[in-house]
Amino acid sequence: MLQIEDLKILLLEQNIQINIDKKVVIKIANDAYEPQYGARSINRELRRQIENPLATKLLDDNFNNKKTVFIKIDPKNKDSLLFTPGS
Repeated sequence: MLQIEDLKILLLEQNIQINIDKKVVIKIANDAYEPQYGARSINRELRRQIENPLATKLLDDNFNNKKTVFIKIDPKNKDSLLFTPGS
């Protein structure tokens, strides 16, 4: 998904790398799809599910100075994404 690659590039400029599980990409594509409009709302869904929560997480203490963030579907709640700090 081109929008995710753009986000990765933007974050790399801030020395932050994100690793997004393929299941997350599929979830966002499915959630963004509207029969009458297709996938036009993909940017809105990406912002809602990844960009906004990621910005909040990066301000948390346990994400402080972390250079990598892993994003996957929460195994306990398939409708939720799990953000995990790397090194």
